Amino acid sequence: MTRVYLIRHAEAAGNAEPRFHGHYDSELTEKGRLQLKRLRGRFEGVVLDAIYSSDLKRAYETAKAVAGDRDIEVIRAPELRELNGGEWENLEWREILENWKEEFDRFNAEPDITSTPGGESIEDLQLRVRNKIFEIVKISPDSSVCIVSHAIAIKAFLCYVHHVPIKNMDLRVWCQNTGVTAFDVSDDGRIRILFENDTRHLNGME
Repeated sequence: MTRVYLIRHAEAAGNAEPRFHGHYDSELTEKGRLQLKRLRGRFEGVVLDAIYSSDLKRAYETAKAVAGDRDIEVIRAPELRELNGGEWENLEWREILENWKEEFDRFNAEPDITSTPGGESIEDLQLRVRNKIFEIVKISPDSSVCIVSHAIAIKAFLCYVHHVPIKNMDLRVWCQNTGVTAFDVSDDGRIRILFENDTRHLNGME
């Protein structure tokens, strides 16, 4: 059995402004860095054998905080990146709504069959993230692993776990910044969720 801690990165500029930051490599905010201190404290007593993250800075810095003083290299994996926003990358949401309203409405109404302009579909995102997570699990038998990724990526993966079609993904809640989801994967690939989007380490923060 492999235990996996799946974590969303700390607050980054795209979350605070807000902008569409999928593959855009944004920096953490001051609030995000405070979240990392809380997250590091939470994981100080947790056994971890390996740590993986998206190769984007906001995820990698989050993974480094989880690593703390452990002698563990954070392995960067582009497959764990957020949805590729294509022509929407680094645009403010109001700009997207003003200039791409038809495309935006279609993407929200039919996320299972629509891609971002010049970007990626959520179905493709789900496939690459799911494949990478199972690849990590396969090479980490009887281990405890941390994986840091992004909001839509995690939501798409959890849709797969809960057998929720992508077209109904709005039924699933969004994981908050540094929200922790934990699950066990048995040798035959069955997943048992322990908890989702746990942010107890942020108690008392605004």
